[in-house]
Amino acid sequence: MNYMNHNHKPNPTDLTTLYIVRHGESLDNAGIPYPRTPEGSPLTPRGQEQAHDVARRLKDVHADAVIASDLIRARQTAEIIAQDRHLEVRIIPELHERVTGSFAGRTDLRDEYRELFEAYDRGTDDEKMLWTLGEEWESLDAALHRFLRAVEGVADDYRGKTAIVVAHGTVMRTFLIFAGYGTLAQLDEGSVDNTGYIVVQTDGESWTITDAVGIHLLEGSGVGKGREE
Repeated sequence: MNYMNHNHKPNPTDLTTLYIVRHGESLDNAGIPYPRTPEGSPLTPRGQEQAHDVARRLKDVHADAVIASDLIRARQTAEIIAQDRHLEVRIIPELHERVTGSFAGRTDLRDEYRELFEAYDRGTDDEKMLWTLGEEWESLDAALHRFLRAVEGVADDYRGKTAIVVAHGTVMRTFLIFAGYGTLAQLDEGSVDNTGYIVVQTDGESWTITDAVGIHLLEGSGVGKGREE
């Protein structure tokens, strides 16, 4: 998984700025049962307030577009962010969270598949990125490449402009790893807060994180300056 291109020099006049925001707290995040549907878990009242809060924090950011995955928690967050901007939320399904199929929402997986998870725990970061629990389970590497294709498309569509993109915790973690912000070991499952966000500048080839809010790296990690494709 080598995305580096050390010879590339980005053109500062051709940069797209992306604010990639995690959705607000969902029923799933809060551990509240709900009828499972393909559109996923909606926001809790706390998640709605978090979305209003991040909308206030980003109110001075000029955005040419507000974009979200097709999952309801991302759509609801994006709609709150877009409300005072008088923008329609653009839906890009490929921004969705990592797919786990029929395993989604289960809390007993480590007990039922203990040996497989123990093998995962022993693996290197590269092995963990490629690991799956079954055919329905999207590897972190596959989720990254799918998400990266989507944000590359956004960057192309809004060349030289700014877009706010509402996405999900796991795919944001994989993107942070790709961008050189930290390693898989440094970016655990709790590393991206609800409505935490990263600011990314890209010309379609180089990706540089210029700010990160609500992102927590484990001790001993260092913040990278960016990774080039």
